[in-house]
Amino acid sequence: MIDVKNITKYYRKQKGVANFSLQAKSGECIGIIGINGSGKTTFFKVLLNLLNRDTGTMHYQGKDLSTYNNTILGYLPEERCLYLDLTVYKQVQLLGRLKEMSDQKIEERLDKYLKLLKIVDYKYKIIGKLSKGNQQKVQIICSLIHDPKIVVLDEPLSGLDIINVNILKKLIYQLKRENKIILMASHQFEHIEQFCEHIIILKHGDTQFKGSLNELQSLSKRFYLTLDQSVSKKYHDKINYSQITHNELTTTYELNDYEESLELVKEIMNNNDVTSISLKPSSIEQIVREFNLI
Repeated sequence: MIDVKNITKYYRKQKGVANFSLQAKSGECIGIIGINGSGKTTFFKVLLNLLNRDTGTMHYQGKDLSTYNNTILGYLPEERCLYLDLTVYKQVQLLGRLKEMSDQKIEERLDKYLKLLKIVDYKYKIIGKLSKGNQQKVQIICSLIHDPKIVVLDEPLSGLDIINVNILKKLIYQLKRENKIILMASHQFEHIEQFCEHIIILKHGDTQFKGSLNELQSLSKRFYLTLDQSVSKKYHDKINYSQITHNELTTTYELNDYEESLELVKEIMNNNDVTSISLKPSSIEQIVREFNLI
C-alpha cells in the first residue's frame, strides 16, 4: 500500500499543492482530476523525487518511499520525452539499463509490451518516424519496462484514436490484474470513471474532493434519462425534467427526482417498442461543472 500524507510544495510564495493525501492498495487505481495549474504535476514530481516537498510524508508498504531504489516507480509524463533519432529497441534498452536491468530481461519485457500494444513490427523503427499515437505507446513501454510497483500515468490516452484507446484500456486493466498501484491524471473524465476506484479533485493546489465515484455521484441529485426519439415523443408530457438535449436517435432528460424517474422507467419498460433506455446518475464531468470543483 502507498500512504501519502499532507504533501505541501510551494514555489517561493506560489502554492503548488497543499496538504495532499492519498492511500491506495495493490491493484487499485486513483484518478486525480484538475486543470493545468491545479497541482497534479507538482504532486507527481514530489512523488518521483524530482522536487523536494516542504511538508508531508510518503510511505510504501510501511517504509519511507525514499528508501526504495528507482525501480519502485514508473512514470508516463504528459509531454513526449523520447530520443526521436533512436530506434524503439535502443530507447527502451537505454532506460532499462539505467534501471540496472539485463539486456535479456529488457528484450523479454519489450517483446511482451510490443505484442500487447500491437506494434511488434516497430521494434527497430526510428521513433521520430512513428505516428504520435505509436510514440505514445513507446513512452508507455518506457514507463513499464522495469516492472514498477507504482505506475504514474499523466494523460495516458491523450492524442490516441479510438482503436489505440481501446488497446491502452486493456493494458491498464492488465496492470490492475498484476496488482500495480496506478495513479492516473486525465482530462478525459469518462476514462477516470472506467478505471478508478477513488477520485481526487484538485483546484489551485487544494483538494476539493476525495472519495469513491459513488460518493462523488451522491453529491448531485440529478439523473439523466435517455430514450429513443420515438419513445420520448410518446412519454414526453409525463416526464418532469429540468433540461433536455437531443441527437439524431435519442433524447436525454435531466431529472431531479430519482424515485419518480424509476417509476416512469418501469412504465416505459413495459412498452414493447422500446429499443434503448438508460437512467444514469451525473457523470464526473457534470458534477465538476455543477459544483465548480475545478
